[in-house]
Amino acid sequence: MVVINKNKSGFTLVEILIVMAILISLAIMLIGAFNPIANVNKARDATRKKDLNRIKIAFEEYNNDKGSYPGKSVLDNLSDDNNCGSSIFTPWLVIWPCDPNENHYVIFIESDRYGTFLESPSWFKIITNLENKEDPDIPSGWYEYGDMFHLGSLGINDVNYGVSSPNVNWYDAQLDPSCEMDLLDHSNDFCYIKDAEGCKGAPGNVCNEDQKCYARRDCSDICKVKCCGVSCNLRY
Repeated sequence: MVVINKNKSGFTLVEILIVMAILISLAIMLIGAFNPIANVNKARDATRKKDLNRIKIAFEEYNNDKGSYPGKSVLDNLSDDNNCGSSIFTPWLVIWPCDPNENHYVIFIESDRYGTFLESPSWFKIITNLENKEDPDIPSGWYEYGDMFHLGSLGINDVNYGVSSPNVNWYDAQLDPSCEMDLLDHSNDFCYIKDAEGCKGAPGNVCNEDQKCYARRDCSDICKVKCCGVSCNLRY
């Protein structure tokens, strides 16, 4: 007599789906853990942060010794790619660091009304561009303003991290000298907007973040700003 075991059964569809979900989750975790490109990017970003912090400390020591931060003539040498890895800033920094891409870090210092760097500046900013766009040290909302030029001729896609002297914020706007805006006194701004009719003066010489604001009469992208006029809070 043949006995049939009616209790014998295979995996149910629900069990199979659960196992597949677990396997997929494990695969995603392993890809994240062993993604060589992501790991390399994070390592390069860590180097950038370390370099900028070292330069910041060196600039503060220079200020203690000289009574001001490094001026135009010093920066001309520090911004020369040929001096990467050299002793150009000894004794404040034995080896002058450059970006892992072998380009010098971008440095802004106090300038005159024509955009020329001073020889005895009272502040500085050192900036770079982290490869990990999700890095928590990137300012919140940094990429919300499209192609806005935020630091001189650098757009927000060209820079996203920096350090500065204690009296300024590295992320505050540093406009190109051709822009018609006084970042210390916005009552002197010249505000323009761009719409379907083209570039024109902003009503009341005020432009807010809901509009496409420019600080140059031809609405050049290099002078695209978040806001301008007496209600604007852009500075430096």
